[in-house]
Amino acid sequence: MASAPSSLCQVCVVLFLASSLGRCSVEQMTWKQDAVIKNAIFHRDLLFTMTDRLSAIDCGRRCSQTENCVSFTFTRHSSSRGACRGHSSSLTSQTPSSTEPGTEAYSFVGKKVWLDPAEQQLQSDWVRKKCATDLDCPADNATCFRNMVCLCLPGYYYSHKGDNCVPECSPADLQTGFMDYPSGLLNSHVLHYVPSGVSLLHCQRYCTRDAVCRAITFVRSSGMCMTHHVTPLDADDVHVCWFPDMTPHFYSQLTCA
Repeated sequence: MASAPSSLCQVCVVLFLASSLGRCSVEQMTWKQDAVIKNAIFHRDLLFTMTDRLSAIDCGRRCSQTENCVSFTFTRHSSSRGACRGHSSSLTSQTPSSTEPGTEAYSFVGKKVWLDPAEQQLQSDWVRKKCATDLDCPADNATCFRNMVCLCLPGYYYSHKGDNCVPECSPADLQTGFMDYPSGLLNSHVLHYVPSGVSLLHCQRYCTRDAVCRAITFVRSSGMCMTHHVTPLDADDVHVCWFPDMTPHFYSQLTCA
């Protein structure tokens, strides 16, 4: 069967896998629904058949956990159950063995892995070093933040390659690590807002999974989280409010390759 352009419908299965350090990385498996193959059942290169799957997402998760599984079909039998069949070859190259109404076909597109923000440490001799003045922070565009530790000026990205602070970072070079600024609040240009109950790590994860996110604001006392698509260098109306005393507020910005 000749392949044809696939529909825009995608099933994204996000799996949380424990790392050797006891933390988590995030692996997103992406499956694309075929717009042409409908109501078709295949027997060739069949790896498994399960009749108790909840959804196509559940079926995709089962396929991603099965070695050599690259495609699957899902047949809805009721509002809460369906049949899942995983295959080790592409369904577009096969001839259907039979038909069954309500069957959808999906093929594997790819995967992307994000490190937990806590996994990416800043390997630097000067970042977060204790300081008294800016002279104690040798990198360009660095500052002795609150006369306590060396950080990049808010809005500048820490570059892992250069061990310095740069004003711009392309989306492809954004990393999963953050540079944290205590007692800071950016309350505009909000992408995602959770009023309470979130940990700092989960707030950072909201940002690392969003292609346009650049920074977060987090309030430790309440678990409030806001993600942002801008930094203080991006526009004149972007301002971080700095509290005079230490507060539970954090402004954190992604780092750069």
